[in-house]
Amino acid sequence: TGIPAHELGKELKTIVDDMEIIYSPLSYAYIALCQNDVANENLKNLMRAMYLYHQSALDYLKTTTN
Repeated sequence: TGIPAHELGKELKTIVDDMEIIYSPLSYAYIALCQNDVANENLKNLMRAMYLYHQSALDYLKTTTN
């Protein structure tokens, strides 16, 4: 919640015990898209849309900052 579209791919770090985990909101999208389960097609479509939304935001920022 509250993550701007252009930051959906931004890496976040957390430490659990002595292990560092690097992830982003798009990490979940990647995992969902790699599943072969046909029943999750709605989830896959949502994750594809989230990825495209992220890419569009990045493209928009590139055109407005030039």
